[in-house]
Formats: sequence, C-alpha cells, structure tokens
Amino acid sequence: LSSSKRFLVSQGDFEELRQYGNIEYLIEFRLHNLEDLGAFEAAYTSASLESNGPTLTHPLFRMFNALSDGLMIAVILLISGLVIAIAFLCIRFTLLAKIEDDYREIGVMKAIGARTGQIMTMYLAMVTLYGVIALVIAVPLSIIGSRAFSRAVAALFNFDLIELSVPPQAILLQIAVGLLIPTLASLYPFLSNLRITAAEAMSAYHTGKGRFGTSLIDHL
Repeated sequence: LSSSKRFLVSQGDFEELRQYGNIEYLIEFRLHNLEDLGAFEAAYTSASLESNGPTLTHPLFRMFNALSDGLMIAVILLISGLVIAIAFLCIRFTLLAKIEDDYREIGVMKAIGARTGQIMTMYLAMVTLYGVIALVIAVPLSIIGSRAFSRAVAALFNFDLIELSVPPQAILLQIAVGLLIPTLASLYPFLSNLRITAAEAMSAYHTGKGRFGTSLIDHL
C-alpha cells in the first residue's frame, strides 16, 4: 500500500539522507460517525493540508478485509464440499456392498410378505442410527477443533478472542448435514436394489451377481 521504505537510522545519518528525499506524514483520524467520512475527506483536501503519502480510507480497509475473509471462506467451503462429496460416495458404495451381502435376507423377507417400503424403512433406520453415532463422535470433536483453529488464527493475526462458544446454528447445521447426507446417499442404492422380487434376490445371492459394479460410478 505504500511506495516508501522505512528503516531505523541515527540522527546524523538521517540529516545526511534527508536531502535525497521528501518527508512523509503519517496522520490518522478516527471518526465516530462514518457518515461524515466523505465530508471529512473533502474538508481535509480543500484545506490544503499535508498529503504526501498514500491515503488509506475506511472503505479501502473494509475491501481488503472482505477479500481476505472471502478467500478464506471460499477455501473452507471448497474443502467442505469435497469432504461431503467423498462421504456421499463412500456411503453409497458401502450400502451397495451391504445390500449385495443381504440379498438372501431380502429374498426371505420378500418371500414371507414383506413389502419394499417396509424393508427400505428398516435400512433407513439403520442408516439413521449410524448417522446419530457419527454425530455423537463428530460434534464434540468439531467443537474442540474449531476452538483450536480459532486460537491459531487469532495468534496469527495477533488479537485476543473474547469468546470461544460455538453458535447453536452451527451445531444444528452439522446435525442436519450428518443426518441428511447419509439418507440422501442411501436412497438410490435402496430404490435400485430393493425393488427386486424374492426369486431375483435368491437368484442374485446364489449366482453372486448383483447390480453393484454395473454403473459408471461404480467402475470409477
């Protein structure tokens, strides 16, 4: 932001160097009412006061802060999106493999009269239970990790944190994501594999041929 170079010299060296440059003025003003900022700048310029040096205004500082915060938020969102995508695929493949192993049980339940909706409800309850267990482990760890990350950022920028409490909205969002992502990831495997008949399920179990591995995503 400044084209000048600043370094510490003795008074004698300063007097010798003074003839080769111009004196800059470091003047700071802090206004209580930001609405008067434009009028203050106009009054300072019209008064022909010292202006040899860069001018850093409040909007400029806000823009730089917004850029730095925006970049950090973008990186965090990108990493979060990648983690969610990887978790989505892992859940999908795990459930597909689980259903492949359970074809015999699915065939038996179909044979005794269980409907597709009932079997899907049972598997969704299992997925929800796994999600709850994961949240019980992840929520406390995320709180500890967020506080450690906040302390590291505060130390990097040299300021003290007044409070380290986690907003309830963040915890609720984490719970919603932890329950919705497994449920959404499991819908396609359940809908595509639980609609088979009892004969198809028993045949797929005995021959070892299921639907897992037939799509492009499974091959990838």
